[in-house]
Order: sequence, then structure tokens, then C-alpha cells
Amino acid sequence: HTSYKGGIIAKAGSGWNSLADVTKASSFSPNQDIAFVKNSSTSGFRYPKNLLAEHGIRQDGEANTYIFSGSHENSLSHLLSGETQLIAVDLEAVDQLSDSAKQQIRILESYEIPYHAYVWSPTLAEEVKITLANAMFEAHKNPGFRAVFDNPLDIQKWVSQNDAAYNPLRRGLH
Repeated sequence: HTSYKGGIIAKAGSGWNSLADVTKASSFSPNQDIAFVKNSSTSGFRYPKNLLAEHGIRQDGEANTYIFSGSHENSLSHLLSGETQLIAVDLEAVDQLSDSAKQQIRILESYEIPYHAYVWSPTLAEEVKITLANAMFEAHKNPGFRAVFDNPLDIQKWVSQNDAAYNPLRRGLH
């Protein structure tokens, strides 16, 4: 995998099938009715905040005025309990829900986020860049490096990715 998915989610009974429906809802208040994960979360705040703004759903104020749940699971709990009308989370958290809980939510929009990038300084000699890349891309074959890949994201190896793969992320973070 070179990316993961996030989503903006509402309760299934909200009558909302898309973000366009949310913008038309007179009972919706962006400053009170959206729960984000935390201000450092790419899938649970940074990217969806800008995606919502692109759909005309803007929040007033600074990041400290937003509702932050603290985790993807907490955001889902807030939505399911009715404490909020809309959330943004990593869709991996949705996969962990029970089947009955999954039936209570509707993903209004999903988005792909590339995993973290490792980049070389342009001042590095080409030979050094090649040596580093070869070491990284072969590391998963070395038993001594297995602990590096024992992670909750299920990242199994480093792969090469072209710069254009990060354009959607750049769009969402400006």
C-alpha cells in the first residue's frame, strides 16, 4: 500500500448523501456539528478541513475553536451517540466497527492520502541517493530490520513513489 483512505461521515439517518446535502442543511453549524480527531491528524483534520471548505463548509475561528475528539474511534463514538453530525476519520477505524454500527453511518466523501514521504536533499551526490534508496528498498528482506516494519499501519516495505502522487495531499494542506 502506498496510501490510506480517510472519509467524511454522517449518520445514515441524516438525509445526507453527499457534502452538497450538508451545505444545504439549515440546521447544520460547522463550528458545533463537526468533530475532528486532532489538529495534527492528516486524515482526521488537515485534509478534510480543506475539503469541506472547497464544498463551502467553512469553520470560523482558529483550530482551538474546533471540536477535537482525540482519536478516530472517539470521533465515531461522538457521531454514533449523536454528539456531532459530521466527522472526519481514517477509514481503518470504520473497518473496526461492528456490522450494526456500520449500518448507522454513511460515508459522504472518501479521500486517499499517501503515506509519509522520505526525500533526499538535492545537494546529496547521486551515488549517495542511489545507495540510500537501495538500502531502504531492500530493508524488508533483512531479518534484522523486521522490527521497523512491525507497525499499526501494516507498512511492509518502503517503495518508490513519484512526486505527483502527493499532489492531492498538497491541495488539501495549503
